[in-house]
Amino acid sequence: MRRKKLPSRKRQALWRVLLALVSLLLVDHIFGIALLPIQAVRREAEHEGIGRAWVVERKWEPSLYKTHLFYLMENERAVMLGDTHLSPLGWETMFGATVDCTGEEPIYAGYHQISHDDKVLGCYFGQINDPAIETVVISIQQEEYDQGKAVRSELRRLTVEQEDFVTGRDRTFFWIMEPLSLEQSPEAVCYPVMIAYDAEGRIAAEFDIECCTYSGYG
Repeated sequence: MRRKKLPSRKRQALWRVLLALVSLLLVDHIFGIALLPIQAVRREAEHEGIGRAWVVERKWEPSLYKTHLFYLMENERAVMLGDTHLSPLGWETMFGATVDCTGEEPIYAGYHQISHDDKVLGCYFGQINDPAIETVVISIQQEEYDQGKAVRSELRRLTVEQEDFVTGRDRTFFWIMEPLSLEQSPEAVCYPVMIAYDAEGRIAAEFDIECCTYSGYG
């Protein structure tokens, strides 16, 4: 009687990998449960309407949730900051904040705040198109009224230098996250202003950063 040939270890390992991948796809498709963090973030990118996007950088930020992961994603049209954390129903997202980068501006920037219990995290990010930009400053400004006129004063500055810029496939980005308390939350009383400087200290761009939303391209 001819003995059956046992599968090799490589073949067994390959089958295990294939079965695991099929299981992940079935669980995600049928039940909507993300078993991997990147699945949840890519789903959020689709929800934001930017289509296929690539990871620029990932950060673990346990100030809100112990398993909290943040992803900076990009493609040729937009940059998105998304998050995910582990829950009993798999990896879940709380937000997706996206900036349209289809124009020809030297720099694009957006911000989003995310809160949990009594903690707040301010997130500032964007795409740098002008190679002359070497410093990006987020100026947190408070607006007060003096004799009926609005007057702004700077509360603090968040700075990122060129050596801390992050690079995607062929684009450059900045990303700053700032832990806050509810009393410090800039959403209610403050205005974030993006100021970009070149190597000589000249201002290359300056504008108020809007809390970014994105409805897709139609």
